[in-house]
Amino acid sequence: MQFIDRLGLPDDFYEQINGSRYIDTYNPPKFTYVDNMLEYMVRSVANGRYINQFDKVGLEDLLSRCRSGRLGQFAEVWRISEDMRERQWRYEQSRAEYERQTLEMAAKRSALFDFAIKTFTDKKPPS
Repeated sequence: MQFIDRLGLPDDFYEQINGSRYIDTYNPPKFTYVDNMLEYMVRSVANGRYINQFDKVGLEDLLSRCRSGRLGQFAEVWRISEDMRERQWRYEQSRAEYERQTLEMAAKRSALFDFAIKTFTDKKPPS
């Protein structure tokens, strides 16, 4: 935001940038750069890239200078990002526990197999 102050640009500078890929008119844009930014944040979260605390601080500063309601929209995106990040963490923890239990079960089965061979037959366990 330092360059906006240094260049004397208006606080809502990003709200004045057209967010459409095409310039249909030179009237104030229906979709702004901020709309695109929020859209792509949601897309990134859906793709597994979450917003970190450092980015949150910068984005809140940037959006505090935009039209009213933008901080609320970003708060919702942040909430979704944190929820998805937490769910991904839980999934990874569950997956790790599943893999640990699978290995433990395989070791128990192998030990039982060896026990059965040693106890009930004169065969040697496979090496």
